[in-house]
Amino acid sequence: MSSQPAYWTVERRRAVVHHLIGLREVGADLRRAIDSLHQGVPEDARKLQDDPETWEWLEARHWIAFVADRNRRSILVTDLESATVE
Repeated sequence: MSSQPAYWTVERRRAVVHHLIGLREVGADLRRAIDSLHQGVPEDARKLQDDPETWEWLEARHWIAFVADRNRRSILVTDLESATVE
């Protein structure tokens, strides 16, 4: 029997959802990155604080901030910020 990776629930704050909608097709990579959080906290994410367990992750040319609740196996994406200079 093969073991499957643990699945995490991923939620997004309203402002994050609005930001993603505003990006339209340009935000496809960012949406994929956020969807990958169903696999848990990425190895290259940086922990900002312990309580609540808050992280930031540079992916898809954006800083993705999120809070992980390991007991519930859930991640709340709280903020997105472009990492590119415009």
